[in-house]
Amino acid sequence: MKEVILLFNFEQSKGRKLATQLMMMKFKVKAVKEEEWGYPIGYLCGSLETIEEKEITEEKQKLDSPMLVMAGVDGKRLNQVLTAIKKSGIGKIPYKAVVTETNQHWLPFALLEELKQEHEQMENATEEKAGGFLHKEQPE
Repeated sequence: MKEVILLFNFEQSKGRKLATQLMMMKFKVKAVKEEEWGYPIGYLCGSLETIEEKEITEEKQKLDSPMLVMAGVDGKRLNQVLTAIKKSGIGKIPYKAVVTETNQHWLPFALLEELKQEHEQMENATEEKAGGFLHKEQPE
């Protein structure tokens, strides 16, 4: 799979800052336009060269948060992406994903919804864990 970073729904100035940092590290970056949100992730990153008609949908769901999707990025290069995010000064990007055999067939909206659910589960687990350490039950 070719190495490419997809940027979805970034404010123009933030997207430009991030893309600049990523390109300095020799990443291919694609800012995915809203009219392309009806195509599968794999098609957008080039891992699916052809798509079936049923995979294209006009029912593009709006993406309400920025999302960064990495294709063909290994461990060392993943750390470089995270460094580029920090160096860009755009703040945190809570919704990041790596393209897999499964999610390459998903539409961007479906991937974002999955990331939101995972993010919420992780936050809840962190809160529960912290709650266990911070709040000791008092004997009655």
